[in-house]
Amino acid sequence: PDREYYLPVFAYVSTKTPPTKYDENLKKYVPLDPSFVLEDNVVIFNAPIDLCGYHKYGERCNRGMIDRFEGWHALCDKMMIWDYHSYFDNAFIYMPDTLNLKSQFQFYKKYKPLFIYTQNVRVKTTGFQDLKAYLEAKLAWDCELDDMALIDSFFEHYYKDVSKEMREYFDLLHAHYKNLEVVYDKLGARGYHVSYDTPGHPDVMTELHWPKEFLDSADKILLKALDVANSVKDQELRAKLVKRVETERCMIVYWRMELYTYYCSQEEFDKQLNEFIDITKRCDITEFT
Repeated sequence: PDREYYLPVFAYVSTKTPPTKYDENLKKYVPLDPSFVLEDNVVIFNAPIDLCGYHKYGERCNRGMIDRFEGWHALCDKMMIWDYHSYFDNAFIYMPDTLNLKSQFQFYKKYKPLFIYTQNVRVKTTGFQDLKAYLEAKLAWDCELDDMALIDSFFEHYYKDVSKEMREYFDLLHAHYKNLEVVYDKLGARGYHVSYDTPGHPDVMTELHWPKEFLDSADKILLKALDVANSVKDQELRAKLVKRVETERCMIVYWRMELYTYYCSQEEFDKQLNEFIDITKRCDITEFT
């Protein structure tokens, strides 16, 4: 009795659409019925499960998201938010929403969120998860911070001696995704988008998405970073940096094995499989889909 509490109502899958309508005269969303307006201590826990994280709120593929937020806002003054920042069906795919995190937090702030849960994969994996966790923590407290400066700071302090090489790899990843936009535009009107749901975007697990030339270029940078890390004199720091570089390299090792061993010899396949097993063990990646 001496505590203030909130009851969240989960807006998710079959309950994601608010019971509201757009009033052309008022130029805003209104409840379908006045009784749908929530009590002060009841909040919507909004889960934008079909957001394209590669594009910002308001861009063509995400226009419906603003309608959904505005619709729920017509029923409650405050929200809780549950969003997604990984491919949960295959944790060896880097989801390129990192550069949009700031704009997402700025969008959420308008709806007075009491709570934001930014869901990544639940186990240790590759794909710059530590960078994302750092950005999410910083931006949740102050979404006006310079996200590019935060990224620079992360690489400087987290990767230390190999910051140059790891930033080069990160930038190469994003340049690759920009190139994929061009590739997908040539295929048709759908364009390039991302979703946490790989069954909805099965092409992210194909040679179209991971050309061998790209994997080789990325691996060249990461192997150079490993050489630098292994030359660090401080034993504790050397071990830490080697593990951090290898954790990101797991993705490249995985996709080379997954996509480019179909026609290879059994000996070559076993070699790549053993490399994958060894590197994931060294990086404490113990389970994956």
